Amino acid sequence: MFIDKILEYLLPPIITKFFDFVVHGNTYLAGTWVDIGYEWKTRKELYYALFYITKKNGEIEIDGRVYDTNFSYLWSFKSDFCRQKHYTLKFVNVDGENENSTMKIVRGEFSFTKNGLKSPASFNGYYISDNGRRTIEGVKLTKNKTRELKAKYPENSLDPKNILKLLIPYIKDN
Repeated sequence: MFIDKILEYLLPPIITKFFDFVVHGNTYLAGTWVDIGYEWKTRKELYYALFYITKKNGEIEIDGRVYDTNFSYLWSFKSDFCRQKHYTLKFVNVDGENENSTMKIVRGEFSFTKNGLKSPASFNGYYISDNGRRTIEGVKLTKNKTRELKAKYPENSLDPKNILKLLIPYIKDN
């Protein structure tokens, strides 16, 4: 939105984030998310992802890293284009890469679960890549889960592997 771009320019980032939350209310998606990627037909777990949904220059971006089911790093990724409509986030042209290979997501969609007056805390969805169709389910790293993370891993609470280890069971229990 045009007003978002003006406000990002005029206001400090903390005020801009607050304004975004006030305007978007319970459809505010920015934050840290974790998901499980499944084989579309068999629901076999293929990977875990830790990613961030942010808003920069009025545009929504997805930026993250993918790990195998043993928590070993596979690749990083970043979106080219995202569009949000209510509780749905559509994305196209997401490029993934590591030292040895690349991966291209052609398109995908997250459907976020309504959470009363709070912003969504979980989603399910799909994407289509050069590796085929995948289904995904994910959860947000909320304040309560952050406190739990710091209590469980006081020395290394920001380690991506620890974040994944804490949040993957929440996805599986859903």
